[in-house]
Amino acid sequence: MKIAYKLTAQDFVSFQEYYMKKKAPISGCLQPSIIIMLLLNIVIGIALYFIHGITTYTYVCLFCVLLLGILLIGKGFAKKRLLKSAIQMEKEKPGAFGNMTMDFSNKGIDVHSSTQEKFLKWEEIDKFDSNKHYYFIYSKKGMVYIIPKRDVSIDENEFTTMLGNHLNK
Repeated sequence: MKIAYKLTAQDFVSFQEYYMKKKAPISGCLQPSIIIMLLLNIVIGIALYFIHGITTYTYVCLFCVLLLGILLIGKGFAKKRLLKSAIQMEKEKPGAFGNMTMDFSNKGIDVHSSTQEKFLKWEEIDKFDSNKHYYFIYSKKGMVYIIPKRDVSIDENEFTTMLGNHLNK
């Protein structure tokens, strides 16, 4: 089976976000929970303002607005820094992104980029994973091969079965 795809710096950023959520699931679910609680406090504070006027809860509501703004701006800055570092990596390591080809055989995976070629034996592959938008193949040496689903027209069940069969030997 042979697949070709285009890997971008944004794909790398998406993987980093996915990996951080998976590596630290508590913080991955805590942040959305905190944002929801802040939004609920803001809605309640606005409703109470219109019913009772300025109360102590109005100041709590304003504090929640400030905190929510700081959280969202901080999250945006973190994503921009990550994208900036991915773009820098793209400049320093040509071939890290761009057009990629993977040829799957019984012996392993032949990976080609514009500047590099690598053959991974099945024994060198640790595991594979996927989410809504990507497949991830993890090597035992710490490399992760990101395959965007948008560029690959393969049957997902066939692909995961093939990987599972080779990795479970």
